[in-house]
Amino acid sequence: EWAAGRGHPMPVYQDRRSGPAHAPVFAVTVQIPGLAQSEAEGEGRSKRAAQQMAAAAALKRLDA
Repeated sequence: EWAAGRGHPMPVYQDRRSGPAHAPVFAVTVQIPGLAQSEAEGEGRSKRAAQQMAAAAALKRLDA
């Protein structure tokens, strides 16, 4: 919503999974194309949690 509200393209998420099947750990990198300072990472026990952490870190870097 933040990116769209300011006329930027949608964020691009890249996710990775590690750990055993019964206790996976997801790491996500997010970047808004065209904003060099927007790249951030997040980690969590679910893909959604990792994406939320990455998005929050990106917003913090952008001082939004």
